[in-house]
Amino acid sequence: MKFLTYVIFCSFSLGYHPPLAVSMISHVPKMVPVMGYSGTPLTDSEVDKILEEASQDETHDSLEELNRIVFHLNRALDTLILKPVATLYDSALHQNIKDSLENVVDTTFLPSNAINFLLQGNLEDTMGAIMRLFFNVFFGFFGIFDVAKHLDLPAKKTTMNETLIKWGVPSGPYIMIPFIGPSTLRGSVGKIIDVGINPLAWMVGELKNGRIPWRNRLLAIYFLDLLQRRAKVLSLLNDIEKTSPDPYATIRNLFFQNEREMEKEYTPSE
Repeated sequence: MKFLTYVIFCSFSLGYHPPLAVSMISHVPKMVPVMGYSGTPLTDSEVDKILEEASQDETHDSLEELNRIVFHLNRALDTLILKPVATLYDSALHQNIKDSLENVVDTTFLPSNAINFLLQGNLEDTMGAIMRLFFNVFFGFFGIFDVAKHLDLPAKKTTMNETLIKWGVPSGPYIMIPFIGPSTLRGSVGKIIDVGINPLAWMVGELKNGRIPWRNRLLAIYFLDLLQRRAKVLSLLNDIEKTSPDPYATIRNLFFQNEREMEKEYTPSE
């Protein structure tokens, strides 16, 4: 029971990234090149284009009344806690340090990437993720240095949500999760599974190193990933707050744009 609670906590504290809108842009590098995929924040022109497209989009939100209440709660938490910390992180650390920290986070999630690629029938990227894990752990000091990229092993990411799309699982209702942000039923279940299938999640309860249990180390990785993702969308979320007449609708529409892009990419062709 403790392990199940831990897995659920980790999956939401990491995978659905912060209250407000970080999770809405975590999967589609083609459309929104942030959240750890391209590694670069959005330019002003990219932000303007995204906001314009979102304002024209229409989506069905069957739980809108409840979702809006949760949205305002999350918005307050983001303003009080996460945004200030992410702003400090972004401004205080040198880019090389941030890149190394991001590499450590990415290396931690390579096991679940490999499993998802395998479940999608993508053997090439499965082997690529395994090889990246090997070289970055043993020769890159657990990912502080991205040795694998110099060996023609580029970083590729996937999630259980994308695997479930590949399997034809419908998205389910749009839900604004307290303390977490926008999601779908499929995405929420996918994130819980992502943490559960990562071997590190099974090791953390048993292994200790000095006085710091592995469980705490993994939780620190989750928080670091959360922080990195929030820092990369500071300008986007600031613009939404300043220019959108309805931030809730803008964030919801951006989220669904990303979901549709993922479905186009991962839905098997007939």
